[in-house]
Amino acid sequence: MVWRLPSATTSSGFSPDGRTLATASSRVVRLWDVATGQSVTALTDPDSSVEELTFSPDGTTLATCADETVRLWDVATGDVVRTLAITDPDDKLHGVKFHGVAFSPDGKSVATTSTDKTVRLWDVASGKTTATFADDTIARDVAFSPDGTTLATASGDTVRLWKIDS
Repeated sequence: MVWRLPSATTSSGFSPDGRTLATASSRVVRLWDVATGQSVTALTDPDSSVEELTFSPDGTTLATCADETVRLWDVATGDVVRTLAITDPDDKLHGVKFHGVAFSPDGKSVATTSTDKTVRLWDVASGKTTATFADDTIARDVAFSPDGTTLATASGDTVRLWKIDS
């Protein structure tokens, strides 16, 4: 099966049940019914182009990574439930962009990578940062281990493993 999309796709991902495919094209994320190939929902990021996306483990939330924000979308309604952004009272981090995003296996946390050379853990319910790891490179991707105790980040020819305190 081949689908022709309305514009170039920057990211895609299946829902955990495999019934929905999310694709990001510029500022629009489309949710597709895999069985029919039909677009069922279009989510529009108001600020910038979506570069990365991932579903929560239960499939009810979609995280999108676009420049200076990570948005958490309710898949059923298409509403933004939370926006994650790096805030700095001294504005030294203005313009920090996100590159990677991943849900923890239990769906309670999100990990992000960004241009300020950090890896952050965020509480999904509150939107607050719960941990920050300093890196010496800009990681482009992030993933949780299946048990949720380790993060892996990838940058160029380097992969780092980060132990998460519980």
